[in-house]
Amino acid sequence: MRFRTALTLVLTSACLLALAAGAGASTKIQKDFLARYPEAAKFKAKCLLCHTGMKVTKADPLLNAYGTDLKAAANKFEALEEKDSDKDGAANLAEIKAAANPGDARDKPGMTAKPVKPQGGAEGKTGQK
Repeated sequence: MRFRTALTLVLTSACLLALAAGAGASTKIQKDFLARYPEAAKFKAKCLLCHTGMKVTKADPLLNAYGTDLKAAANKFEALEEKDSDKDGAANLAEIKAAANPGDARDKPGMTAKPVKPQGGAEGKTGQK
């Protein structure tokens, strides 16, 4: 248990250091997003609005579908409102107003995203015995 706690602390610290370089842009995008969509303040994911997980490096930001579309649209949110970035059947604006993630197909208006289980683990690398 101590090892797990220590490992979590080390990994969290490393991720925070990696984020420091790009945090300014992400923070600005988050502020701009909330200024345009104040009702989205209930949306708790913050970084996960555009990213699939922790930003590893500036060169590899791990963008989700909405983040990729937003980058292509030069960070113009309005250009994406009618689009369905994550292809879940709900327009981005409808998801934002419902505090759902427009970049995560598992998260639609009226439901909660379910976490994806990482591959591998106790059963082996592929989950098979």
